[in-house]
Amino acid sequence: MSTNYKRKNNRQSWTAQQLEQAIKAVKSGSPVKTAARSYAIPRSTLIRHLTSPTVSTWLGPLDSVFNSQQEEELVQHLLDLEKGWLEKLGNFLKRNPKLSFRKPPATCAARARGFNTPAVSAFYDLLEEALKDHKLTPDRVLNVDETSVPPKKSKVAALKGKKQVGGITSAERGETATAVMCMSATGQHLPPFFIFLRIRMHEALKKGASRGSKFACNASGYMTVEIFNEWFDHFLEHVKPSEDSPALLIIDGHSSHTKNLAFTEKARANFVKVLVLPPHTSNKLQPLDVSFIAPFKTYYAQEVERFLQQNPGKVVSQYNVAELMKPAFIKAATTEIAENGFEKTGIWPFDRNIFSDDDSATVTDQPDPEILSEEETSIAS
Repeated sequence: MSTNYKRKNNRQSWTAQQLEQAIKAVKSGSPVKTAARSYAIPRSTLIRHLTSPTVSTWLGPLDSVFNSQQEEELVQHLLDLEKGWLEKLGNFLKRNPKLSFRKPPATCAARARGFNTPAVSAFYDLLEEALKDHKLTPDRVLNVDETSVPPKKSKVAALKGKKQVGGITSAERGETATAVMCMSATGQHLPPFFIFLRIRMHEALKKGASRGSKFACNASGYMTVEIFNEWFDHFLEHVKPSEDSPALLIIDGHSSHTKNLAFTEKARANFVKVLVLPPHTSNKLQPLDVSFIAPFKTYYAQEVERFLQQNPGKVVSQYNVAELMKPAFIKAATTEIAENGFEKTGIWPFDRNIFSDDDSATVTDQPDPEILSEEETSIAS
């Protein structure tokens, strides 16, 4: 929405024409003070421009490098260069049909800086050490991640060129909740752990949930230290790590995980080794992000669409989330999806060369200091 900007001072309320007239008046013998008052030009401004070879209305401490004529010539020169370059480029592409202009995928600068060779190498060093030292088998290598379950819209089949395509508004499609997912390299999926945006828990929220699911709620609807500790009890209940059968849990660097002394101590006491992903690398190094989250959200969106079609006039509330998520979770929580996620990240089977140099960022050759910090990359043991 456009706004009408209002000036906060009266600087340069005069025009270039007024300035030129004042300069001419002084050069014709009029006192500077008189000319400044007559043409409403600040005296200091008039004095400064009397010694300048050009008349400028530029605000600020820097003068323009080019005058108006030079700027016009430069613009025209650049346009001529562009025209010639485009003609040459067009001919080049015709001679080389294998090449084309492609839109690069959206990657934020933080992710680009995070996924660099030193940070990724340090992660694989720690992973290799953990796998060898503790003789871990794939069923004891697990990854946990939280994901929101907003009512993502599915695509709608419609006639080509049609401008208006029916859909369900976000209000009808439901409220956002957070689901904590965890899977192993052999395809074991822990029952979901739900976090609802509300103060008090209600039994009706559990209706239709997958067997073994756990629930929590808070004022934000997102993961906190306290809730992550509750989830870790859920993890211990299903994985049952022991001295003879320890487990490796791969987590991201969320503060509820890494700045959580109670979790670290409980993990050590229960034979769980914790490996933290380097910051901003979860899109490539986190198995759940790589293979599970996208199909899960797609299946959930389909369940929401089906519910709304079968229940005209109703909306998806918090009390429907667990029930709608159950079939989506069953479809996404497959052995194949889990194995693909761990394989594509090089975690299992272990492959530190899964990514080429071209996959690493070119914006930096050095990791951010926090990436290789003791807290972020150490294995709790």
